[in-house]
Amino acid sequence: MVPDAQSDLTMYLIAGGAGFLGKNLAERIIAKENIPVRIFDRREKVFFSPRCEYIKGDVVNKSDVESAVKGCDVIFNLVSILPSSRAGKKFYNINTEGTRNILEVALRNGVKKILHVSSSVVYGIPKVIPLTEESEVKPIGDYGRSKLLSEEICLEYIKKGLDITILRSRFIIGPGRLGILTILFDWINKGKNIYLIGKGENRFQMVSIFDLIEACLLAQENGESGIYNIGADNVPQVKELLGALVKHANTGSQVVPTNAPIAKFILYILDKTNLIPLVKEQYGIGDKDYIVDTSKAKRDLGWVPKYGHIEMMNSAYDWYVVHRNDVSREFLSDFPREGLLKVLKRFS
Repeated sequence: MVPDAQSDLTMYLIAGGAGFLGKNLAERIIAKENIPVRIFDRREKVFFSPRCEYIKGDVVNKSDVESAVKGCDVIFNLVSILPSSRAGKKFYNINTEGTRNILEVALRNGVKKILHVSSSVVYGIPKVIPLTEESEVKPIGDYGRSKLLSEEICLEYIKKGLDITILRSRFIIGPGRLGILTILFDWINKGKNIYLIGKGENRFQMVSIFDLIEACLLAQENGESGIYNIGADNVPQVKELLGALVKHANTGSQVVPTNAPIAKFILYILDKTNLIPLVKEQYGIGDKDYIVDTSKAKRDLGWVPKYGHIEMMNSAYDWYVVHRNDVSREFLSDFPREGLLKVLKRFS
């Protein structure tokens, strides 16, 4: 999409744009859309093309939000604190009230389109698979509840006149995706065994970073106000996915099944004492099928996922192996600590 002389589009704003999704989205827009991008994030400036304007600020500060939104017609709201941060009230301050601040300022400034990236974690533990946009939403942790409240705020502002498309994304995967995956990748790289929650016969859907970016751009152009599920097709069993990864890595790691109820009980106790990086929203679904129905996005947006789970998991691991020693200290500060998992790692 190249703006012509008649277009009054000036700039895209990516709120939360210094994260994994934001940086990749900015690169994609600059490379192919010929539209300038403004990044708004509380981190110090990282990356970025000369065609990216960078505003350091906090989404909870309305004056910072005003500065970021001014002159922008399209907003991609990616602001979010992730589950493993154990952020407590900050989930609601940033994920929820931060969204309200963005939408309030957007409404006042006549923003034409907002793309809000939510999460499929709002569904909680699935009762029926696949999950549709009409399925029951019952999140099981503060992160999921804060994301659901953010969606409700979006629906409130749609009634006030804003055009907002909400994407409920599955777990994002691809080159550069780290976070909780750093622990998995580090264990595999060192030849340690990988312990499943259960037998690994469940199917855990993900989505490629590249496919999610295309969904964001298509939704910005064609999406109606409302909600769309986003996830990859052809979901393999967890034991197949991780089996392919350890085979690809070829470090001697093996995938080891466990008794799911016992494993989850132990993880629950360790979670409550903050001794592990995992939270209930992660281990609670570790042995469950978790697949969303993406037919609405395919039908309405013309979106078709191109990348498979095994391909993207392997590429994320390969990126980690190459870059693990030279990623910035700022980025490393976001990595979850292993906690008592170090003990299991030692004897694995």
